[in-house]
Amino acid sequence: MKYYYQLKKSTNQVSIELERLISTSYHELDSLFNDLTLSKGKMIRAQYCILCANIFDENINNKYKVASSIELIHLASLIHDDIIDDATMRRNNPSIQSKYGKDIAVYTGDFLFTKYFELIYNLFHDNNLLIKANIDTMKAILNGELRQKENLFNLDQNIDDKINIMKQKTGALFALAGFEGAYIGGATLEECNICAEIGLYLGLIFQLIDDILDLTSTDMSAGKNTAHDFILGIYTLPLLLVKNKDITFFENKLTTDLTIEQNKVVIQKIIDLGGIEISKNNIAEYSNKINSLILKLPQNNWTDVLYLLFDKIINRSF
Repeated sequence: MKYYYQLKKSTNQVSIELERLISTSYHELDSLFNDLTLSKGKMIRAQYCILCANIFDENINNKYKVASSIELIHLASLIHDDIIDDATMRRNNPSIQSKYGKDIAVYTGDFLFTKYFELIYNLFHDNNLLIKANIDTMKAILNGELRQKENLFNLDQNIDDKINIMKQKTGALFALAGFEGAYIGGATLEECNICAEIGLYLGLIFQLIDDILDLTSTDMSAGKNTAHDFILGIYTLPLLLVKNKDITFFENKLTTDLTIEQNKVVIQKIIDLGGIEISKNNIAEYSNKINSLILKLPQNNWTDVLYLLFDKIINRSF
């Protein structure tokens, strides 16, 4: 457990980096950034990046800056997501867009992206491989968002296509965290790709747990707005996995003017049809793949921490 607490403590260093990076002379953004740093989450992606570096070399100094770049993308994406979803809560606090307005939220997200680009240039301007990895990740996240938008209110969407969207929207950033962490730790390219693949499956698990929480949690317990995906036309994997068990029901209920009460009926139907249990089976399948991949990495104290972090991600809500 000592090494796990060292990993948790390392997020303090990432927080210090983030506070330094997002300091600004714009008065209107000052209090906003204070809110942002105070409401930071568990920084799982940053932890995974640092952990992958530590597996290969725990003395790498710039791992906190690299992990900060991952968090900058994540924070900016969350702010923009909340604007699109008109979300009022994030991490048990008012979302940026609900507290400061959509225009300021857009500026904030854009500001964080510019800080990310600046940091990546300073870190990797002479490394084409890592620059390309960051570009590809940004493209994947955007493509995932666009593909999700194309499928709004589309009950006919393919399960494999949905999983690919999840890989792009959520998995890609975990994959980048693993790849970059391993790379700066001195891993071989094969080992970097293994860490990226583990990250991809971690992202799928993370998203699928979020989808389950959206069906089973209150806003307060989840720390964000829940049970609103179907109203927005976002048909998550637990729904798609069971829709054909009673397709007529879902075709009749899932309309563009779905009410809150009708949404509750849809959620209960998904639960009754076994949507949560089937989703958990998918999580178990991804978990087995991760365990097989971890065995291909050096086995040391930090690999043990990876198993522990992985376990905490899976059990964060079940």
